[in-house]
Amino acid sequence: ALVNALKDKDFYSIREDSAQALGNLSQYAALLKALKDNKSYVRFAAANALGNLGPKTATEAVIAALLNTLKNNDEDVRRGAAQALGNLGPKAATEPVIVALLS
Repeated sequence: ALVNALKDKDFYSIREDSAQALGNLSQYAALLKALKDNKSYVRFAAANALGNLGPKTATEAVIAALLNTLKNNDEDVRRGAAQALGNLGPKAATEPVIVALLS
């Protein structure tokens, strides 16, 4: 039901809340999709939720998605992605991530 709520076209707040709840349930595959939502609030919530999952979520796919999110045009979304990468721990401290954070 929460994954379906991420697809709600009428209310971005439902998608935002769903992203946060999915983070609590460690459903990071759905959160990766939410990083591409058209609303910045949803993208921020997804990045934040991924970061809150901590080092256990530091897979190549998650790191790559958050690295890509660092290029987002919304400052809050970029900040959320940077904080999430920091919360993922040493495994996320790859050279591309460090270069992106320094630029």
